[in-house]
Amino acid sequence: MGAVDTLLLSEGLKKKRFTMECANCGWKQTVTSDKKPDAIRCPACGGLTVVDDGKDLVDDFYDEVERTGGKIELISVDSEEGEMLMKAFGGIAAILRYKVAT
Repeated sequence: MGAVDTLLLSEGLKKKRFTMECANCGWKQTVTSDKKPDAIRCPACGGLTVVDDGKDLVDDFYDEVERTGGKIELISVDSEEGEMLMKAFGGIAAILRYKVAT
């Protein structure tokens, strides 16, 4: 939607975004985790899915925010603000350009 003006990310964010894809029917699902998930049976056709090596979540966010013209601020976990960002928001927060309907 391009609503993010500034994305605040904790340097302590150590997750990856993995894509599971079925070779039989092309079904895809994206999973965010700190470890590579096991392959599962495709819910559409029952075939075995293939899981990629994953992409660092911070890198993925950088690509997306850059594409929409936003900015990213990396916050150190060594600061009080960074510790609060990690504990209260899981290491991710954003300042929006406009109100987003829920």
